[in-house]
Amino acid sequence: MAARKILGTARATILGAMLMASPALAQSKTPERPVPPSLQKPAADKGKSPSVKAEDAKAILGKAAEAMKKASALRYRANTGGEGAGSFAKTGVSFAKAEAGGWKVSVVGELFAKNPDGSIKSLRNIEVAFDGITARSIKQNEKIVAEYDVRKPEDLKLFFNNHDAGASVVWEAIEDEPFASALASPALKSIGTDNVEGATCDVVQFEATGADGATQVVELAISIDDHLPRRVSRTFKPQKAEAKPETKPDAKPDGKLGEKPGEKTGDKPQDKPTSRVTTLTEVAANDGVLGAFVLNTPDGFMVKSETPRKPKPEAPKREQGPQQPIAEHGLLAKGTEAPAWTLKDADGKDVKLSDYKGKVVVLDFWGSWCPPCRAAMPGIQKLHEKFKDKGVAVVGLNYERNTAANPAKFMKDNGYTYNLVLKADTIADKYKVNGWPTFYILDGQGKVLWSAVGHDPSHEEQMAKVIEEALK
Repeated sequence: MAARKILGTARATILGAMLMASPALAQSKTPERPVPPSLQKPAADKGKSPSVKAEDAKAILGKAAEAMKKASALRYRANTGGEGAGSFAKTGVSFAKAEAGGWKVSVVGELFAKNPDGSIKSLRNIEVAFDGITARSIKQNEKIVAEYDVRKPEDLKLFFNNHDAGASVVWEAIEDEPFASALASPALKSIGTDNVEGATCDVVQFEATGADGATQVVELAISIDDHLPRRVSRTFKPQKAEAKPETKPDAKPDGKLGEKPGEKTGDKPQDKPTSRVTTLTEVAANDGVLGAFVLNTPDGFMVKSETPRKPKPEAPKREQGPQQPIAEHGLLAKGTEAPAWTLKDADGKDVKLSDYKGKVVVLDFWGSWCPPCRAAMPGIQKLHEKFKDKGVAVVGLNYERNTAANPAKFMKDNGYTYNLVLKADTIADKYKVNGWPTFYILDGQGKVLWSAVGHDPSHEEQMAKVIEEALK
């Protein structure tokens, strides 16, 4: 199939050690206490000329596409962070063409957190690779090798994102036709030039839709010398909740008008775009790679397959009611009794799944670090508001990668009022969670009615129909 053009069969010999031990990486001058990458605003805000015609943007990307077609391998070091983010990554990224077409990908490096006091601490190593068929991630802290049989490009991006490596990759450069999605964007335009780590670059801007359905405004800085990328900035547009004209705003003590959750949301935190900036240095084509495309299983590690399962033959469905998603998401099957759990809420009190017996339950596995999770939350809040007085419980099962994160504050700041429990990673295996967010709807007896992985704008409507059917 067409998507398999990204899938090759060749497997490279594993690098003797990962990023920090590799001879090729020993020359890195990474400081012991690294400084977060520049979280500068998109290049358009830096005095560039906005008057350049779109034809020039196409010419810039056309040259970049030709440069990628001529390259059999590409490597660079990536400094990745985001506006307001609590963590950032320093990685070595490598691409190599597979014999069967498409690209092999390797991202090796480290994820850091910036503490409230300004100090920096290491969170974990990043060791993620795709050999053309299978993607693997070595999770040193858990002694697990996560493995994913990639079937389409969206699967590959999802896997890399879930393992802290997606933001380091300039995905547009390794499309079947390099930069084809950017060239096809009706919003493509050139916004001038910029100096990125000493390289003079043309900067183009366009809009793209991610695998989660969210819209991104993307800026690519392309070197005028070798026509290879030097920076990619992605600004994720929030999905605004619909206004409720029948609800009147409250008056605040200072006389200004306030807004209730679910009402007009123009000034709420969830309506503010979030940004991610990746700066590329030591960019080189056809000059070796920085990591291995095949990751062997270290001694004492367990391999955890994240390969989507093939759907089982289904019995004829009723004409009424929504259908189970077709996607091979590998979650608990419809009709399965949901595993019991006891978790703490933000106040430290025990919350049990059995507390909701007799109610229809919506489970949302989410994290504030996860863009698709954040994009889905306004829709989950709308479901909560619609059904909260009708025997339905919405529960957000939170997992945070950064110990400094405060999910309760995040929900309060964004006007989300459904239930929150913490440390959902401790039950993720029981629920076969292989991507964030993951959703389940359970009936009053605790059996699975519906499930899905990732954010899709259609999920809200699907979930509402499942809930309505269950309440009959």
